Amino acid sequence: FQGEFPYHGEPSGVDNTASSFGGIMMYQIRDGKKMYERIKPPKPLYVVLANSGVTYDTALMDAEIEALIKKDAGFFYKRLNKTAEQVYALKAALTAGDYDAVGEIMTANHQLLIELNMSHPRLIELCERSIKMGAYGAKLTGGGRGGYMVALVKDLDMQAKIAGTFEKEGVPVITAELGLNPVDDVDFRILK
Repeated sequence: FQGEFPYHGEPSGVDNTASSFGGIMMYQIRDGKKMYERIKPPKPLYVVLANSGVTYDTALMDAEIEALIKKDAGFFYKRLNKTAEQVYALKAALTAGDYDAVGEIMTANHQLLIELNMSHPRLIELCERSIKMGAYGAKLTGGGRGGYMVALVKDLDMQAKIAGTFEKEGVPVITAELGLNPVDDVDFRILK
């Protein structure tokens, strides 16, 4: 957690929580309390993460968001509220195993992030290409403005196809199967 301060300014704790406990989770901070709820999809999810090759100092994002709110608070909060709706819709779709809906929500969320100027042309390109190759959906991951995009794909064959295409072009990729074998069997936990 301490190692995140130089990169994020004030980290939320989501990265170290996800890497410590594994699985798929919904992470929240409410009334100063950090908590997560485990999401258990009925079948595994296959993803391709592609590195845009673009770096961005996420510690700068707070000031940019504050400037956006000052410029047009209605614009910002409308998209923030839509993102909150998407989180709960995503949780329901994951729990039901409706990966078509999961992909649609991911792509719609990326569009909101584009509208908030949090994406990057390279991330947009990688997401669009993944969808054209058959991914359910794709979006940036992390703080935005660079870094990785994540695409949800149907199966291992599609995962290999998309990853292979990007790798041939020199794009660093990571493939993963998600939703299985968390380190514990806890459904909900409040963290300190």
